[in-house]
Amino acid sequence: DLIFMDLHMPKMNGFEAIDYISKNTDLKQTKIIALSAYDIKKDKELGKTLKVDDYIMKPFSSEELFLGIYKVLNIKKEQ
Repeated sequence: DLIFMDLHMPKMNGFEAIDYISKNTDLKQTKIIALSAYDIKKDKELGKTLKVDDYIMKPFSSEELFLGIYKVLNIKKEQ
């Protein structure tokens, strides 16, 4: 249902992996949250090309991580 994708990995980087996932019919509906120390939100060109459902910047807190999960999977957070 959900993949956390680090954008900077050895061999196949996160950008290549996201592209592969988006073209794979079995994975096409899978949600992706990108994780990176690089601020993609400030880089509008990169943000346009990156096909992810959300983006969390490193370092992140557990609360940020869970909020991303709730948002992407449309889960209502209990009070």
